[in-house]
Amino acid sequence: MPDSMTKTQLVADLRLALSDAESFFSTADANQTEDVFWRMLTIAASDMHRARPRTLSGSLALIAGVASYPAPADLEDFKLSNWGMDARARYNPWDGAYPRRLPTVTVIGDSNGKTLELSFAPTSPMITVLGATYGFFYYGQHTLPDDGSSSINESDRELLILRATAEAMKQLAIKRLKTAVSVKPGVGRDRQGSPAEIYQNLMIEFLAA
Repeated sequence: MPDSMTKTQLVADLRLALSDAESFFSTADANQTEDVFWRMLTIAASDMHRARPRTLSGSLALIAGVASYPAPADLEDFKLSNWGMDARARYNPWDGAYPRRLPTVTVIGDSNGKTLELSFAPTSPMITVLGATYGFFYYGQHTLPDDGSSSINESDRELLILRATAEAMKQLAIKRLKTAVSVKPGVGRDRQGSPAEIYQNLMIEFLAA
């Protein structure tokens, strides 16, 4: 993966983007300071799916009469499933084996744990005809290891820096810092104003990107 996506390079670029606001996060301990900025970047990476959705595949081992199944650990939202589509193409609507109803999926839970809830539990005859493996696609979380092997495209690194800059402004706003600051996240013009104002504007740009 490109060196520009490593922890060292991303932290350096985030500190540069924060401009004069960088000093609010710096400490006498260089390693501690680096960890502070890296946490902002990992938070930004966890939110990248909203601007750059990441589609992954998964599967469930269906059990007759069971409607609730553990979701993949990195699932953000369910996308679609083709389970039963082959049978609908293979049989006519008047055939007994034609699947007239197929379950839809709802994601239940939060970041502490999610389940995939089928709208109704599959029956034994359904599983016999359609198969016990329920394949599906879902929107997954992005990864940001410190070695640069990120799921985020190199072309989106400036967007990641922008989102991390927004996270820094959010933290300053939570601390009720009202002093005007200036940041240069690398996408568009420089921003000046209160941390709360800059945070709101950067998030609008992030979600519109």
